Amino acid sequence: MAIPNTVPLIGLGWDDVLFLLLAAVLIGSAILVVTLRDIIRCGVAMIVSFAALAGIYVILGSPIVAATQVLVYIGAISVLVLFAI
Repeated sequence: MAIPNTVPLIGLGWDDVLFLLLAAVLIGSAILVVTLRDIIRCGVAMIVSFAALAGIYVILGSPIVAATQVLVYIGAISVLVLFAI
């Protein structure tokens, strides 16, 4: 049995639903980055935000930019923020 191209209940495509889900995660975690007071939790929220942005890049068809996002921002900047403070 094949998976249909659209979500049965809402009529949107699967890529649209995934984009909306990742965008909601990105906005929610970005709000947490600027509102949390603990630097460790803020750093974890920043990692989630960067990961959601990398997922959006993959949906848009740009895996090189997504890999760069993961390597540079999640791998280097977030670790720098978490261990420098």
